[in-house]
Amino acid sequence: MSNALNAFFKCVDLIYDIPTCISIYLKQSFLTFSMSNTIPEVPGQVVDSQYLKELRSRVKELVGVSNFPGAQPISFRSEHLQELLDENYFVCEKTDGLRVFVYITSDNSGQRVYLIDRRNYYRYVPNLFFPVPDDPTFSQFHHETLIDGELVNDKESDGTVIKIII
Repeated sequence: MSNALNAFFKCVDLIYDIPTCISIYLKQSFLTFSMSNTIPEVPGQVVDSQYLKELRSRVKELVGVSNFPGAQPISFRSEHLQELLDENYFVCEKTDGLRVFVYITSDNSGQRVYLIDRRNYYRYVPNLFFPVPDDPTFSQFHHETLIDGELVNDKESDGTVIKIII
């Protein structure tokens, strides 16, 4: 078992309060965030209904479902501890944001990036680029790729910025 999971279970044994335990562990790990309390709007240009059907069809081919392709999170409770011991899971801090999928594809003009919300609506985001690692020319890019993420408002010294946590 990893050090992080050991520390987590020690905390659970002492406190018996899972949300507090996770919060304490995250603070001890110096994982602090300065996120705004407001949920951001999905940026980008709304995709017209005809092209929306095509994009949904392509994502359906990638993942095999026609609705929003992501699993829904559940609240972690004490009855889930045994399942954690039996299976591999990743436990992370709950960010107050908007869950989206980043769909990366291409056309004749190059890479195109879309954000998909839980209602399965798509927005095109120009000037967002996902290059292939180890390509110093940045001429290669990801294609037909789906990434799970969370849109958040991040407080910066000069204002609030929308970021995607992947």
